[in-house]
Amino acid sequence: MPSILPARRKRYSPMKLEHAALQLKTCEGLPLAVGGICRPGTGTHWTKKFERLRSLRFDGCDIYQTDLVIAQAIQALSDRSLLIAGCTVCTGMKLPDGASSGGVLGSPFEEIRSASEEAELLPEGFAMYTAPGGPGIAAQASPAAVRQTGMALRKLGRRISDEALMPLLYNSGFEAGIVVYDGIGPGVCGRLICWSVFGWSSLRLPGQGDDAR
Repeated sequence: MPSILPARRKRYSPMKLEHAALQLKTCEGLPLAVGGICRPGTGTHWTKKFERLRSLRFDGCDIYQTDLVIAQAIQALSDRSLLIAGCTVCTGMKLPDGASSGGVLGSPFEEIRSASEEAELLPEGFAMYTAPGGPGIAAQASPAAVRQTGMALRKLGRRISDEALMPLLYNSGFEAGIVVYDGIGPGVCGRLICWSVFGWSSLRLPGQGDDAR
């Protein structure tokens, strides 16, 4: 089957953005992965600042409250050096087949809202494509290009190896971006992939998807 991806394109940004990514456990012992695209010279700053998410609590949260807790916490941490952020958590919440939660993505200075299945333009030359069930992608590219790659990611399914995933993202030509997979739900596996011109971070949560690696 022919690939729906375009040939690799070079995109050059006026500044070489950095990325930060961290995997941790919350104060309730829940696995969480968080990442961000940030301004030059702030990658280490954000890796350390993301440590504050260890204090998050999800006890009693439903699927909507879980995502809201994450999004509000990232907004509370943020300053203008953080351009895009993503996070995934596994709380072990039992959901019906086909349902998922526990993943957020976007600009920390935009309104918090549910996935729209539409590509949208974000500040600083970024665009984002999200859909219910994920995965979501935000990258420094046009909305059309990000949507195309986002739809290709969805066709690959919720659990996929780095060996299959990374060539797709590399061939997109995006200099910086984040991909987030939900961490809660039957058969899901929380993942966060975050990259810039300085390298890649690929984080995978233990939990509800581990029986189908």
